[in-house]
Amino acid sequence: MTAIRGLYDRMITALGVEDLSIPTACVKFYTEDDEIPPGVLRCQPEGVTLTSCQSTRQAGFGDSVLLTRESIGCVAAAITFGLVDQNQPKPLGESTVYTDIMKSQASDKDEFVPPTPKDFTDGTVYACAAAGRGDFALFGSGDTGRYDST
Repeated sequence: MTAIRGLYDRMITALGVEDLSIPTACVKFYTEDDEIPPGVLRCQPEGVTLTSCQSTRQAGFGDSVLLTRESIGCVAAAITFGLVDQNQPKPLGESTVYTDIMKSQASDKDEFVPPTPKDFTDGTVYACAAAGRGDFALFGSGDTGRYDST
């Protein structure tokens, strides 16, 4: 039995609910100096980026996912996981799943520039309407962001 399985079993027992099953996702962090095992490297998505939410959902189905700076599709998660500096002034790239949603909502798609990690850290993305950055909206022109103001 793995340590994680043992902890899971202890949690289920402690909850005291007969036949309870809770989908579980686990995360393993590798530092820059760690050698990532070949079996784990095979779990890195190719040609697409994934948000941490998508990755967690896949893990709940029993799939393994390797998120790297190149494959993570959510700037906030990249900051949280330490994959990028929170004050980085350049976008992660031209296309990530998260910023592609923003671009699809933008009025001038040809001029769209993805938000930087600094834009997230400063609150510009989370209060995009108040910041005058409607191009950072995820849910159309009426979207104010996650907050009303920065």
